[in-house]
Amino acid sequence: ANVVDAWNLRLVENNYETKTIGTINTISSWNVHAMLTNQMNHYYDTADYAQLVDGWYNYTDEMGNDIHISIEAYNNGKKCEQDLYAWYCNWLNGIDFQHMSEMERAKEIQKVLASCHYDTNGFDNDSAFRYDYSVLINKTGVCEEFAMTACSLAKALGLKSAVGGSAMHAVYYIQVDGKTYGGQNQSLNLEYVYTDFFGIQ
Repeated sequence: ANVVDAWNLRLVENNYETKTIGTINTISSWNVHAMLTNQMNHYYDTADYAQLVDGWYNYTDEMGNDIHISIEAYNNGKKCEQDLYAWYCNWLNGIDFQHMSEMERAKEIQKVLASCHYDTNGFDNDSAFRYDYSVLINKTGVCEEFAMTACSLAKALGLKSAVGGSAMHAVYYIQVDGKTYGGQNQSLNLEYVYTDFFGIQ
C-alpha cells in the first residue's frame, strides 16, 4: 500500500492485450498485479462474463474474436495465478523492500534469477503464464522467459526495465539509480553499466 503510487503500480485499463496477456508493464499478469496491489476492481475473471456451455466458456473479445476456454484451462489459469500470487507474497514478505536502496532491490532480483537454470525442456509456448511460472515456480526457463520474469520482478520492486535482444535471443535491462544494467537468462550483471537506456520504462 505504501509503494503503489510511489512506484507507479496503479493499473489502468487501456486495451484487451494488456489486460489478459500481461506485459513488462505488469507484475506477472494483469490479475496477479491486481491481487498484489489490492486493485481487485481491475481483476479480470472469464467466469464473470462468459457463457458456460458443455464445459467451455464462450465469449467474443473486444476485437470481435470468438474465444472458447475449457473448464480445465480456466481452472489451470486460476491455479497459476494463485501460485504466482503466493510466490510474490512470500518473496516480498521475506525482504524489507520498502526500505531498500535501488541497488539492494536489484540484488534481490539477481538472487532470484540465479537460483533458476536455463532449460528448453520446460518451454510451453501455449501457456499464458509460461514466463513467470516457468522461472519462479518451476525454477527453469529459456531466454525470453527469464527476460520477461526479470521485468516482472523489477516492476514489483519499483525499478524500470526493458526487454531487448534479437529474434534469436532475448536479454533484459534494469535501471538502478539512473544507470542501466543488463542480464541474460539467470545472470543479471550489476557490475557493467550500459550507456543506452534501451527503451526502459
